[in-house]
Amino acid sequence: MIKIIIGQNASGKTLYLDNVVEEMSQGDGEIDFVTNLADQHIFDHVPFLPDKVEILCEILQAERVDTSSVILTPVESPVVLGREFIEIITLLCKDVKAVYLDEPEQGLSEYEMSILCTLIQYFSRFFEEIIIVTHSELFVQMVNCRYFTVVMDEKTADVELIQVSEDDKFEIID
Repeated sequence: MIKIIIGQNASGKTLYLDNVVEEMSQGDGEIDFVTNLADQHIFDHVPFLPDKVEILCEILQAERVDTSSVILTPVESPVVLGREFIEIITLLCKDVKAVYLDEPEQGLSEYEMSILCTLIQYFSRFFEEIIIVTHSELFVQMVNCRYFTVVMDEKTADVELIQVSEDDKFEIID
């Protein structure tokens, strides 16, 4: 399932995501998720899932995607892709059960954002959970997602997730 978290700046969206990542980190030591909230190098040892790499290759119209390094490298792709985009798709192609992304649109072109939304939709079947904190209307246009915002208690810093209806999602996105 894809959860899209939207709302105003400083409302607690990233704090909510931090709490989810913290909870997931409390497990048995096995990394079953990836996130852009942490140093990406902690995920270097997590293998790539070949099926995801194949889909990525098709969507990027690349001859192949080199997985021999810690970061993916599309080979002979007809488009030039930025470092920020490559870092996000590297995380998405890892063989994990969940992905948690905080404003993955940062530093991406509109074209890269469009590709990223397409990839997330294709890859959703490989994940048990996808949570994305965003300010991008492109994410709010994706299908088969649930939309949320957060409310933070200023005294306790507790963050509550509140579902947003399809009708209200464009009113809440900032």
